[in-house]
Parts: sequence; C-alpha cells; structure tokens
Amino acid sequence: MIDFSTDIIAETENWVAVSKPHGLHVLPDRYDSSIPTVHDILHERYGKLYTVHRIDSGTGGILLLAKNAAAHRYLNIQMEESRVDKAYLAITKGIFPHPVSLMLPIAAKNQKGRYRINFKSGRSARTSFFPLGNGGGASLVAAQLHTGRTHQIRVHLRAHGHPLASDWLYGDRSDDRQLTLFAKYMNFIDIDGTRVILYAELSRFMTDTLKKFGIDKDTACKIREVVL
Repeated sequence: MIDFSTDIIAETENWVAVSKPHGLHVLPDRYDSSIPTVHDILHERYGKLYTVHRIDSGTGGILLLAKNAAAHRYLNIQMEESRVDKAYLAITKGIFPHPVSLMLPIAAKNQKGRYRINFKSGRSARTSFFPLGNGGGASLVAAQLHTGRTHQIRVHLRAHGHPLASDWLYGDRSDDRQLTLFAKYMNFIDIDGTRVILYAELSRFMTDTLKKFGIDKDTACKIREVVL
C-alpha cells in the first residue's frame, strides 16, 4: 500500500515524510485493530516511528513521522504553534467563485460523527481557499490551513456550500472512503535550523477524478503561486 520507491518523499536521521495513500489509516482503528496502518507498513523498514500529525484516513498526501523522541517533541511543538505551513488540494462540488478565508469555530462531533460549526462552544478555526480551476460542475481548490482542527477543511468547505466531491461523511452517502482531498505541500524549519519544503506528487485517485470532471491536472501546479 506504500511504494518505498515512489512514496518516500524525503527523510533525514530524524524524520521521514511519506505520501500516504487515500484510505490508509495513520493510527489503529478504534473498532477494528486488524485494519493496517502507516505504522504497520513502515515498521519493518524503520522500526518505531512517532506520529507528528494526523490526516484523515481518506485523505492522501504528505504525512510527517519522527524517527526518535527528540525529533517528535520538536516537530510536535512546531505543529502546535502553527509554525508548519501546510496546503492541500481539494476537488469540490460546484464552481468555487473566488478566494475566501473562513474563520468559523468548530465544535465536537455529533452522534453521526460529524464536526460542526458552533459560535458558542466551537474552537477557533481558519482556512484560506483559492480556486485553481473548474469543469464539469466541480472545482480544484487550494486550501491553506492556519489552524489544525479535526476535519477542518471538510467542515469549512461544507459550510461554504462547496463540499468535497467525494466525502461520505459531509457529502453524499457512499461506500467509497476515499476523499478528494490531498496534502500537497509542507514547509517547516528543521531541528538544525534549515528550511524544509516538501511537495507530494498528486495521487492517481485525484488525477482520475480531475479527468472525470474535465479539469486539467496541470492546474494543480498553480498551488505554488498560492503558497510561495
């Protein structure tokens, strides 16, 4: 499920960045521990790895894992203090008309498992969205996170009227647990003070979905104009 020849984006003695396939869990499933995880697959090659951040199982793209406790602590602090720049590509429903920055607080999930916008009890959350292209009633949108709430991009897109084209929880019901959401870009300062910029090649699932809607996959390269 992870191709070591293509899915290892970069690594040092302290961390490894992989391009996680859509549908692969980062941590064990709370109801079924037999479902494979990123850690299970990487363990034989790397031994114990530490989770620096999480992305939904249905989301593909960059996942950063620490190789030792010191690196884990350092990178975790960078994440918690929002000092790591992250940008995603999302294929959404409808024609996304113009850039927008949403500041909508997100509250705990309800009985259906969805997180929700709540101005009384929600935690502050901010996402900037930049439309890159459209076709076939869908749009390719760059999403830049300024905070890191659970399901943040998915919740904000739904609230804005442009849910992900494929999202079984916040969109149409589906047995497909792959999300049209991809962690494309990450930028952070490493332990030694050097700047690290990571890009992941767009997944086959994302390129096939873009093709289905008639959106040129090269449009995804415009994300560099947004995040740099």
